Amino acid sequence: MEFPSLQGIMGEIYAGLDGHPDEVCRAISDHYLPTQADSNLPESLIGVIVGLADRMDSIVGFFAIGLEPTGTADPYALRRQTLAIIRLIRDRGIAVSIPDFVAKAGTILSKTISFNQEEVVEKVLDFLKDRLKNMLLSEDIKHDFIDAVMTTDFSYLHQVMARIAALQGFRDQSADFELLSLSFKRIANMVKDFETTKNVNTELFESESEEALWRSFQEVRDKAAEQMDKENYFEALKAMATLCRPIDDFFEQVMVMAEDERVRQNRLVMLKQLYSFFLKLSDFSKFSF
Repeated sequence: MEFPSLQGIMGEIYAGLDGHPDEVCRAISDHYLPTQADSNLPESLIGVIVGLADRMDSIVGFFAIGLEPTGTADPYALRRQTLAIIRLIRDRGIAVSIPDFVAKAGTILSKTISFNQEEVVEKVLDFLKDRLKNMLLSEDIKHDFIDAVMTTDFSYLHQVMARIAALQGFRDQSADFELLSLSFKRIANMVKDFETTKNVNTELFESESEEALWRSFQEVRDKAAEQMDKENYFEALKAMATLCRPIDDFFEQVMVMAEDERVRQNRLVMLKQLYSFFLKLSDFSKFSF
């Protein structure tokens, strides 16, 4: 008979009998955890790291040879392994870039077998993102908060969770939450598909509201960026919210699509910079009221 309940346990015992260090012996047992969605996590950091690497190697490997889950079929338990990765990174506070992690697994595997690395990495990232969304939905986090954060940046899970928490707190504590979302949507409607490499030329401003918005944006951008760098996302949101009035004044007093092409382009460039800046924290167009 096989004894799956002893997986890792016997390895730890045998490693100890062979004279390996205690932390290595413990990690041999630990790295199989969690075995179920709600089971305990590894106690040792080495066990966490080896467990992450082992699972990611398996997931990328199966995707590389075309054995990814389809529908409800998941014979190799890749969904369970992916949820384990998410739990390990999130609950143990591991600051690892998910895209870099997946790409590294793909690079290592490409030395052994031939596959389209870029395509497989993209598929695995989408798979991980879907599993995380499902996990957060099961924790009663609203889908618009999940989408607002994860469509902008999915790299570091602790930052994803912190941004969601900040947005939830800001919604509950500030009347500016809806105003901020509406301001973003007005900007997004104008410049979402507008591409440019130009900088704003202040000499082309024709209205006081243009100058006021640009001046306010310069102040808020530095203040909010500093807070985001410190992962103080709630404070960053408070700073961003002060732009609502200048944005409203701008749209009330300025015709963005001016006849003068240089003036029109300059206004779109300024709005695009505002749009890109807001997206660093959240895609506010995902919120519905």
